[in-house]
Amino acid sequence: MRNKKSVIFMGTPDFAVPSLEKIHKEYHVLSVYTQPPKKSGRGLRTKLNPIYEISNDYNLLVKTPQNFKSFDIIKEIKNLRPDFIIVVAYGIILPKTVLDIPNFFCLNGHASDLPRWRGAAPIQRAIMNNETSTGISIMKIDEGLDSGPVCNQYSINILENENSEDLAKRLSNLASEKILHNIDD
Repeated sequence: MRNKKSVIFMGTPDFAVPSLEKIHKEYHVLSVYTQPPKKSGRGLRTKLNPIYEISNDYNLLVKTPQNFKSFDIIKEIKNLRPDFIIVVAYGIILPKTVLDIPNFFCLNGHASDLPRWRGAAPIQRAIMNNETSTGISIMKIDEGLDSGPVCNQYSINILENENSEDLAKRLSNLASEKILHNIDD
């Protein structure tokens, strides 16, 4: 373990899994926040998202609030006293009451060279617009949508005939490595 820094991790899809795995190995994960399970498929069975599943594998405490408007949820996060809140593809915007909780700050791993492709589906938009490169932006989170100050950006070339799934895997692995460096910095 790198040190005793405590982290709350927030994420939902496959893209966030490598980041949670590396953070879990290097820091003390107090809790994981992810989107609630959703019904899907022919039988409308409840399906856990990838972050929920990997959190269960690691026996991490998982929380699934619909939003952060409840005083009880805010109090719960405050009582954990995290050094950092790390967000990777979570899908819920954090209010100022949550952003002010960590001892240091909230960091986001975003799959684009911000400010380009701010918001949802940045990987798909980069491919659809025939970009030749894209990257990961590690940023401090503020109250806007992907509008906080960027700490660092890391670019990669988009390979010829690369689809969004393959590019997402490469960006996901890059994000997982670079988030650790930015936490340490």
